[in-house]
Amino acid sequence: MSVSSEHIVIRGLAVYHPEESVSQDYFIQQYKKKGVDITNLLAYLGKENRYLSTDPEETTLTMAIKSAKKVLEQEGLKGSDMDMILFASGVHEYHVPPDSCFLHQAIEGKTECVVYDMNANCAGMVVAVDQAYKAMKANPAIQYALVVGSERMIQFTKKIDVVNSCNFGDASCAVILERTTEEKRGIARSAYATVSEVADMMQLPYQGMSKLFEPSGSLEDKKIWMHPEYNSLASIPYAVNNIVSLATAEGIKVIDIKGFFVSQASLKLRELLSIQLKVPINNIEFIGNEFGYTGVSSPFIAMHQAVKKGKLQKGDWFVLWSVGAGSTSCVILGRF
Repeated sequence: MSVSSEHIVIRGLAVYHPEESVSQDYFIQQYKKKGVDITNLLAYLGKENRYLSTDPEETTLTMAIKSAKKVLEQEGLKGSDMDMILFASGVHEYHVPPDSCFLHQAIEGKTECVVYDMNANCAGMVVAVDQAYKAMKANPAIQYALVVGSERMIQFTKKIDVVNSCNFGDASCAVILERTTEEKRGIARSAYATVSEVADMMQLPYQGMSKLFEPSGSLEDKKIWMHPEYNSLASIPYAVNNIVSLATAEGIKVIDIKGFFVSQASLKLRELLSIQLKVPINNIEFIGNEFGYTGVSSPFIAMHQAVKKGKLQKGDWFVLWSVGAGSTSCVILGRF
């Protein structure tokens, strides 16, 4: 069988989140004590509950290991079966060595394995899946790839940052990509849009790593800084253009796409995509009301939930899309 007749499919997904679920009432009461009413903000974001760990030992990395082990067990595979491991996050626990080495160690990966970290902020896991897909298409020796997205953003959020502190949730998602000869399945195309003019509108650590250990300023000051005019909705026209272009190139209509699994940053984002793409809003999965905004993993948790509910089945067309600070965004079109 030639490489051209082989396809790269999403074989399975698994999600890990802490057991502790926090309702919006917790945040409403916390800010009410400060004289701030966040009821309308939470409605705009679409956030009702989210999972937040109370374990001081829980990290981006520990969550990633748990979701990775979960998907391997679910799919009846071992760490040693993986030919490629990519770990995507905006807040990696380690820079040296890469978190992916710890992940490789934890699942007992084999020596002959491509291993690296990915940071495209909230677009990172979509980008990582796209890179893994392209590497697999180029290298027939890669049968399986494990892509994990994980982050605990709230611990890097300033106490006075109302928007982010009310939005973030803790979670990780792991995906296994597999080479197959199954027809009418597989990742088909991808497209990117980068608008770097806004690169200075969000920073972590504030003023950069070189200033992180300087004695001036508190650690609180060095947490996420976001410009008051930062607007994630500005990326929507680029997403719409990319989705339409990819569908056209593949010879399908946007309405043929069964599921849209996109950034869960806000409910408004979902509404605008539905209007501009002219697709039913229920085709755009929203799980932010249960999970909060989990950043890099959020489109894949949405896909995972749709698969669990039977809303996305083998052969269905899907879109994955997210945008990261900077800003850069990636769209993937494929058949599940």
